[in-house]
Amino acid sequence: LKMQHEQREGSEIELIQPSLSWDLGDRVSEYHGFAKIQRLLFIAERCPSVSDDAYRIAIDELKQTQHTAIYRKVFDIVQDRLGAPHVIDTTWADGVDKKSQNTHERLEIELQGFKANLVRSKIRVNMELITNNNN
Repeated sequence: LKMQHEQREGSEIELIQPSLSWDLGDRVSEYHGFAKIQRLLFIAERCPSVSDDAYRIAIDELKQTQHTAIYRKVFDIVQDRLGAPHVIDTTWADGVDKKSQNTHERLEIELQGFKANLVRSKIRVNMELITNNNN
């Protein structure tokens, strides 16, 4: 491994040139889900020689999740340099965002209902206790 330093966004990042025997697939095969995505983005930022491959795999992984903000951020970085089929799919991202927002709103409504029912049941229990105590 060869290392060099580069200034990016006000902080110094250590860039790494992996050896010829280093394999990106082997390196990230131990990770799953969001940890795999984070590892790929870390490698892409620090290993310029494999960054495009790391971004491609990260994009494929991100499309299996609901992390549209990170998906969009990756495309802000890579623009259109990866080529087809790795171009931003705004229809997919907007659809996931809408579905997520709808789910959030439904859960908020359910939560409010549960809270309202919980308060009523406590009032009822307390009124019964008061009535039983007066007898």
